[in-house]
Amino acid sequence: MINASLVLPGSVERYLEPGKKLANAIADNPNLDFLSWAESASALLAYRAERFQEAIDWAQQSNLHRPLTYTLTINHSILAMAYHHEGKTDQSRKALALANEAHRQSRLYYDALGS
Repeated sequence: MINASLVLPGSVERYLEPGKKLANAIADNPNLDFLSWAESASALLAYRAERFQEAIDWAQQSNLHRPLTYTLTINHSILAMAYHHEGKTDQSRKALALANEAHRQSRLYYDALGS
């Protein structure tokens, strides 16, 4: 729900409260089954709020928790965009290449499942 909401146009202000709840859930229970996804959603929220270093930190943290390939694709995409805004061109290009590779792996997996 948070990821879908964050890609819609409009002010990021309306997402601050759900973002706080998500951050509290992560802090209260770091062993959540959906931890990598929650951290990825936090990265996207930070990116939309133009807090690029925070977005980088959340995406990198999510990557440490062995996310599913589609979350990995999102994380590397966020990293590519945030690095770009930070003027870190080489890191941005590397993150974009990793996003493309994660997406390719995800497609192979889901194609093998027949979906």
